[in-house]
Amino acid sequence: MVDVRDVAQAHLKAILVPEAANMRFMLVSEARWFQDLGLALHEKWGAQYPKLVHKSMGKWLIVVASWFSADAGEARKSWGKRHTYDNSQTREILGIDFIMPKQSVCEMSETLIQTGYIPAPKAKK
Repeated sequence: MVDVRDVAQAHLKAILVPEAANMRFMLVSEARWFQDLGLALHEKWGAQYPKLVHKSMGKWLIVVASWFSADAGEARKSWGKRHTYDNSQTREILGIDFIMPKQSVCEMSETLIQTGYIPAPKAKK
């Protein structure tokens, strides 16, 4: 996962930093499961949005889905594995200090509410 603001910053720095010429960079802060993002949103908004999904589906469900969907089959192969990526070159050469996924998804949710893509939470009576 990577925040779009980090992607924009990396593109700009790739132009401005001479050492970045003709190089490719790993733009990923860290790997996260959707459940991790759901938990972050539930922690922030759970009281106002009680239907936020934050629990993991059972592995049996992804196994059954994999019989019908190649995407589910790929998800099944990764089930329970934590992937890691080496972004040290991006950090060192471009000087990117990645926004962590929890912060990114929470700030994105605030923006979606402010712009009306998600209804604002109802005021408590």
